[in-house]
Amino acid sequence: MKETTSVIREDFEVLEDGTTYGVPHYEVIDGQGIVRTGKISEVCFVRGSKLGTENVEKRTGTLHEHIISMCIHDLKFKNNLVASQETVKVIEKLTEALGWLGRRQIDRAKREVVGTYKK
Repeated sequence: MKETTSVIREDFEVLEDGTTYGVPHYEVIDGQGIVRTGKISEVCFVRGSKLGTENVEKRTGTLHEHIISMCIHDLKFKNNLVASQETVKVIEKLTEALGWLGRRQIDRAKREVVGTYKK
């Protein structure tokens, strides 16, 4: 029986902690598979407080919810091409994570701390 190994691609660069990260680009090469190209894409998360009194530098970017939703959509598409129980489980867990972020947002709205760094 042939031994198989898995390459988990969890590498990314922290360009600015708490807001900007670099994710690697890959390409598919015939006979080799997925190969890193050396290029990166920046992913920026929004940061800042609407109060103006909290000492947090403002940054333009996206929300975690958008990235998670995009991953769910892409994994559903790919699971339609090559279905697996593992991908279904990943979709389930990402959907659960999205739900928790939604619950957090509702809780922060009720406490009137949305857009601030107040707990």
